[in-house]
Amino acid sequence: MAPRIPFSPRAGIHNPVPRMNDREVFWKDIKKSVKAVKPELAKILDQLNSNYPLILKEYDYGATIADSQTNPGVSLILDKRCELFFEYSRGNPICRVFQTGQFLCAEQVFKNALNPLHHMHGLWRLAAGCRNVFMHPRIADQKWHKLMIQAHHIGVDIPMSLDEHWQIFRLLANSKIYDPETSWKAKLLSFPPIWFTHLDDPQWQPFYQCIEKDFSCNYVAEGMVRPWLDSILGEMQQVKGARLTLAQREQVLNLLMLAFGLTPGFREASEEAMPAKLIQDAYIKHYGLKKYAPIIMAPEYIDWQAAKNLYYSFNHPTSYLISPENNQAKSVSDNMYYLERALDKIRDYVLRKSRASPEGDLHKILSEYTFEFYHDPVKTIKFSDPENIVIDDPDFMNSWPNHILQSRSHFFNGCVRIKKQ
Repeated sequence: MAPRIPFSPRAGIHNPVPRMNDREVFWKDIKKSVKAVKPELAKILDQLNSNYPLILKEYDYGATIADSQTNPGVSLILDKRCELFFEYSRGNPICRVFQTGQFLCAEQVFKNALNPLHHMHGLWRLAAGCRNVFMHPRIADQKWHKLMIQAHHIGVDIPMSLDEHWQIFRLLANSKIYDPETSWKAKLLSFPPIWFTHLDDPQWQPFYQCIEKDFSCNYVAEGMVRPWLDSILGEMQQVKGARLTLAQREQVLNLLMLAFGLTPGFREASEEAMPAKLIQDAYIKHYGLKKYAPIIMAPEYIDWQAAKNLYYSFNHPTSYLISPENNQAKSVSDNMYYLERALDKIRDYVLRKSRASPEGDLHKILSEYTFEFYHDPVKTIKFSDPENIVIDDPDFMNSWPNHILQSRSHFFNGCVRIKKQ
């Protein structure tokens, strides 16, 4: 493993800090933008015809939108994505990813909404763009890393884990060598408190109901599905004799939640998630990536692009629900073996034994989605070879015809592909 480069401050080098800019607007100024991402809300606001001011906010990639000390109020995402995550000492679990057209931070208005912000501890943070992003090729070469950070006038250690890639990406995206006027921006439209002084006025109810419905529906669904899956898995373990550790049980539940669209997995990053092209160009031009495709992965829900596969890695679990495996003697391949068998037993139990209605969501998920396990060839256990990913999922290389996929990366060597049949 390459040693870290201890970064010593140099004269003239000041790491960029992602910024936020805001300005006051009125409904007539922003109507077209809202209609493009949330037509039902635009119709409601047209009928209200309020003269109350609105705040248009623009955030650089990686800027803090909200945390335990900061709250922008009720806001509609007009452009790009945002990620809510926990800042732990080891790893940064994903809580939720938000996309264009969704509301943020409505808890101070709807106290009864089922949302995490109202009860969270001080470790949570909502950032502009996706935080849990990483590049597949190894980018920890000391020589090339040093050349790249010098070219961008930034100072940061070489990344020793996938969690640390974001720190570099954030600095690259905001480097002073790029024009800040044309850089990646997340845009939010915030509604000041005066918009919420009519809670008892029937004329304003459609506006409040639109926000409350959008903000709470995912959390209501998650709160209902998780206990139901727990009960199915518990009964299945008794009937089918599938004995799983706590960590394995949580992994199985997480895989099912991924297929339900309630937990994010990973896909190739888009410009909505982050300034992917800028960062990829930096690694090709200044870091010297030539052989391997500079593919960046970002968190995304399965139904955001239903035709594309979703990935989950046992080497890079990002769910805050998953606890560490107590038995450290078990390898990743051992755990994958037990999980693959458990999913087969669940499918058999639910589909063949009619333990769920054919019209039900679980029956539909297990009928429509497959879980393909990838790992290096193991003597006693047979998984799909990671080298086959480029064959099974050619989308990965569509943009990189002159490169190859580093399929034996930390992420791919021990992953699951969730595919709609």
